[in-house]
Amino acid sequence: MRSLKITSSIVFFLVGTIIMSSTTTTTASKPPASKKHYSSPYHNDFVDTHNAIRAEVGVGPMSWNETIAAYARNYANNRVKNNCEFEHSGGPYGENLAEGYGEMSGQQAVKYWATEKPNYDYGSNSCVGGECGHYTQIVWRNSIHLGCARANCGTSIKVLLMGQILMVMMMIMIASTTSKPFPGKKSSHHKHSHNKHSHFDFLDTHNAIRAEVGVGPMTWNKTLVAYARNYANSMVSKNCELEHSGGIYGENLAAGYGEMTGEQAVKFWATEKTMYDYTSNTCKEEDGCGHYLQVVWRNSIRLGCATTKCSNNGLVFVICSYDPPGNYIGQRPY
Repeated sequence: MRSLKITSSIVFFLVGTIIMSSTTTTTASKPPASKKHYSSPYHNDFVDTHNAIRAEVGVGPMSWNETIAAYARNYANNRVKNNCEFEHSGGPYGENLAEGYGEMSGQQAVKYWATEKPNYDYGSNSCVGGECGHYTQIVWRNSIHLGCARANCGTSIKVLLMGQILMVMMMIMIASTTSKPFPGKKSSHHKHSHNKHSHFDFLDTHNAIRAEVGVGPMTWNKTLVAYARNYANSMVSKNCELEHSGGIYGENLAAGYGEMTGEQAVKFWATEKTMYDYTSNTCKEEDGCGHYLQVVWRNSIRLGCATTKCSNNGLVFVICSYDPPGNYIGQRPY
């Protein structure tokens, strides 16, 4: 007898000119969120994640700077007065922005910016597979001071589900943007022979994440693709609202402006990996880990994804369907 499968809230996420959202599911009751101790709100969450990403390419750590944090707080609070409209400050610092509904941690924001890493080619010092400016700002060697802030815009914004949060990250940018972000050997990254929304983009990223925990690969399934495509197309008339299909398959959704690849969508779902505790089979954070669990669910062996664009608002809608579906209460993903 199959266990009950449940689906919970949708999370809406925006980075730079990109908006991202994904569905959330859970496998078990979640314990109270663990308490975090920061010298300022989300201080360590931002700094540690930045420094881990910088260390991957041999760049030294950043340090928290209260002057920049104050600038970020003031600007974030200013955007609240303007309904959190997504607009850069035009100030003296380097700047990355993120915006989302519900719980959105600093770690999630920074990791999503870092999904642009494959788009940066060191040899030519250019973006080759899409945007990469959020990532290069994170790893910019001469950017050594960091300040971040977040502000809650309340519940008055249209299409708001759980309260909108504007998260602003500011960094001092000393070096010219015409230089390379960090010294090193030529990048091994090459342009993929497939386009950013091809099935390889979705499938390869899923399988790489599954391999990290010893789960076998998924295969591309035309039946699931047709289901996903039909549903994606049906959402055009609904302005690409993030709404589940209610079908028989497991499902993750994303929506975004500008360049949003299948790889980026899947990697953002996978940022929830750190929230999953295998021993207790629970999500450690209030915002859940169900997107990640569906990606790595061992029994989900067939995958189909599709995208569409809503011309009236410019949103790109992404859906991945999984068969058999995952995220059953009381069962482990692998």
